[in-house]
Amino acid sequence: MMKNKALPFKQEKKEGKLIREFSQFVDIEELHWHRDRTNREVKIIQGGGWKYQSWDSLPIKLKNDDTISIPRGLWHRVIKGDEPLIIEITES
Repeated sequence: MMKNKALPFKQEKKEGKLIREFSQFVDIEELHWHRDRTNREVKIIQGGGWKYQSWDSLPIKLKNDDTISIPRGLWHRVIKGDEPLIIEITES
């Protein structure tokens, strides 16, 4: 997996999907609120203790095999857990 110095995760493209891995040691300052330019379906592969939060909502705990739909332009973030977070992203 390649790590982009400007982003807090490693990423690779596999079969048209993005696979991202966030370390449990990532600095929480790097996990900021952001918006995406595309609609995304995010499948949780591994996420011990990590949470997802969209604007004006309480954080939800991420569980293996959960899928979250994130519409283009929605402010959201992830909240650090105690294991690596590995996700599979399908963009549309």
